[in-house]
Amino acid sequence: MKNVKPMGEYNIQALSDRLFLIIWHRSPESLKIEFDFLKDLRNRLDNAEAPIYFISDLRNGSITNVQTLHQLGQMTTHPNWGGGIAFSQSPLTKVFVRTFTRLIRNPQVSDGICATPEEALAFLENLQPGITQGIDWNAVLQTDAAPRDAS
Repeated sequence: MKNVKPMGEYNIQALSDRLFLIIWHRSPESLKIEFDFLKDLRNRLDNAEAPIYFISDLRNGSITNVQTLHQLGQMTTHPNWGGGIAFSQSPLTKVFVRTFTRLIRNPQVSDGICATPEEALAFLENLQPGITQGIDWNAVLQTDAAPRDAS
């Protein structure tokens, strides 16, 4: 995998030139981390040559700041935002993702959140056929520690 950030609150992994996996290892502890995350996403969108897609693993953390969620929602209007989906079973995480979903400017490119990675992958395939093909998802979604997915 390319473009892996060092372990911290989150990683963004380029799984292909059009698909990125966002993994939140824990919820951000400061607005600077959220700002860095938004800057990183904006940079990827600005430098993409075609629409890109995101799958977010929120089993261990997520953004909970409504202002940051609003800014993230505004990014969905970027011409290179192809779509995105998240997965988690945490009821609290689902509340924040649904807040994001209400804030997005382009609702057809996100269904919000799914309970499992398999459901999220199916959503992406429906959105952009072939986008998840050729990726070893068992290896990609493997974590060192069991995801807590706590509420």
